[in-house]
Amino acid sequence: MLKSLQVQNLALVEKAQLDFHDGLNVITGETGAGKSLLVGALNLALGERADRGAVRDGATQCTVEACFTLRENSPVFAMLNEYGLPACLNGELIVRRIVAVNGGRQFINDSAVTLQVLKLFGDLLADMHGPHDHQSLLDPGAQLELLDGFGRLDRLRRDYTAVYTSHEELLRRRRELQQLSDSSRDWLEFQLRELEEAGLDEAEETVLLDEQKLLGNSQRVQELAAEAGAQLMDAETSAFNALAVAHNALEALEQLASLPGTWRTELAAAMTKVRETARELEGLMQRAEADPERLGQVEQRLSVYQKIKRKYGGFCRAPSVAN
Repeated sequence: MLKSLQVQNLALVEKAQLDFHDGLNVITGETGAGKSLLVGALNLALGERADRGAVRDGATQCTVEACFTLRENSPVFAMLNEYGLPACLNGELIVRRIVAVNGGRQFINDSAVTLQVLKLFGDLLADMHGPHDHQSLLDPGAQLELLDGFGRLDRLRRDYTAVYTSHEELLRRRRELQQLSDSSRDWLEFQLRELEEAGLDEAEETVLLDEQKLLGNSQRVQELAAEAGAQLMDAETSAFNALAVAHNALEALEQLASLPGTWRTELAAAMTKVRETARELEGLMQRAEADPERLGQVEQRLSVYQKIKRKYGGFCRAPSVAN
């Protein structure tokens, strides 16, 4: 409740002090006695905007100071702690407002605050009622405060608020986890589809890499395979011809001397191997014929492997999924 109100250099008042008592206090007087001035002074203390013309003629500033006594469960105590303001002494809150021609200041328990903070405290300290003023009794929140206060339900309400807040936080957390779970499932399903559509196979990659190397070096492969083939079969001094001469010499030598039976057999096997190798070289030359279109297909397929490896790391094979 409002305990006292002091005014200095406000409008026509040089200095005045009012002390209020418990219960109902009534200020009466004729028109012009200063009743509205006191109401205006209290409004200033509660954080209403000031009119520079409120300063008394001849003075540089006016001061309004109000002292309030607070009940034990007043929300003002929590707000003082929230804004780091000094605690009340003997349950009394002192508000002082200085209005000057060139500015103003405001204090709560002798600690400077902004006008906005003072207004927040003022809304808790007093409720001004007039024909055109906002009335907290019309606010459903204020109605609940009064009802709970009348029923002495403050402790029960605090306990319920704590449980309700915890419940709401758990619901919020569950929604976050559900969204995270849905998001993770969607991402895993996307990855699985991507791997399945890629149809990766380690053996295929090996074959493609060999084919890319072969087609990418087509001309050089042709040259080397042709040279090797000539040395094995086609040239006059080829390995096959040399082996054939040696084989015929051994065949004739057998008529004149006793020779191991494996000599001519081994030479015949070597001639067969040379012939097979030359044939394989011809096949290699055919496979190495320049084919830009096929080379492009191979490189495009290999780019899929490279993309998946960069994205997922290592060799990735799409897992089989049981239906």
